[in-house]
Amino acid sequence: MKRNWILLFIVIAVAAFAGCGRSGEDQLPEGRKSECEIAVLIDAASIKSDPFYYEIWRGAEEYSRKNGVSCQWYAVSAPQESYTEAMQEAAFSEAKVIVAAGSRFQEAASELERSFPDVSFILVDAPRQTAQTEIKDNVAGFAFAEEEAGYMAGYAAVKEGYRSLGFLGGGDPEAAKRFGYGFLCGADDAAVQMQLSDVTIRYQYREGFELPDKPLPVAQDWYAGGTEVIFACCKEANASIATAAEAAGKAVIGSETDQASLSSAVVVSATKSVAAAVEQALCDYYDGEFSGGSITLLDAACGGVGLS
Repeated sequence: MKRNWILLFIVIAVAAFAGCGRSGEDQLPEGRKSECEIAVLIDAASIKSDPFYYEIWRGAEEYSRKNGVSCQWYAVSAPQESYTEAMQEAAFSEAKVIVAAGSRFQEAASELERSFPDVSFILVDAPRQTAQTEIKDNVAGFAFAEEEAGYMAGYAAVKEGYRSLGFLGGGDPEAAKRFGYGFLCGADDAAVQMQLSDVTIRYQYREGFELPDKPLPVAQDWYAGGTEVIFACCKEANASIATAAEAAGKAVIGSETDQASLSSAVVVSATKSVAAAVEQALCDYYDGEFSGGSITLLDAACGGVGLS
């Protein structure tokens, strides 16, 4: 049975992203259209292949459905040229706004800024803005405060009675490391508050994990060695960690999206409100409030991150 997780912060609900509501419908496009106003670019073969990309599509499709605006998605392969080509294809299909995930599309958007000045770009999970970051006026991005979601997960784990914790990170290096840093801080603060001296954390970050369809060996070893719960921040390998947890009768904490569907071993997930953020960004665009030239950081205070 899943634990009843403690409410750690007063987090404004997803609806706090403002005037765009939500419905429970999650429909995929039945077929391509020759033209569309909203184009969603994903770095995968299908939006069903990655929950994060599906959340991006869900936010765009929800706005499209409610407002009668045409929308479709484009799959992109690895080389930088493919990102540019996909954006060009979307622009030539008369897209007014292109939604794409992360830093991989940022350079492509900059390249096309002069060629398609009337097209606006929304970057999801964009790199955090610094003084050196150049963001074009027709590009708006948003990033997430993963360290806050990680903090909540670590704090809650210790408060709920776990004493032997683990963190496995991989995939997006910066996001995973922020999740991990927050997890350590949250667990440490909870241990200090409860005057505990027996809380331990195993921590490992790797560039990639093999055997995605089988129990992850490192997770199996940790669980066999007494680890009670692992915070899984490995994207495609999270399912393997959940499989190992279920086999060992232990627990796992998911990341980015609500990963309860992976396994009964998933007790909670540290999530980003991706669909709501995309829908709100499109609301802003069509309401004439497009925040071009900047990257917005979405944190717990605005409902950008939290626990499932």
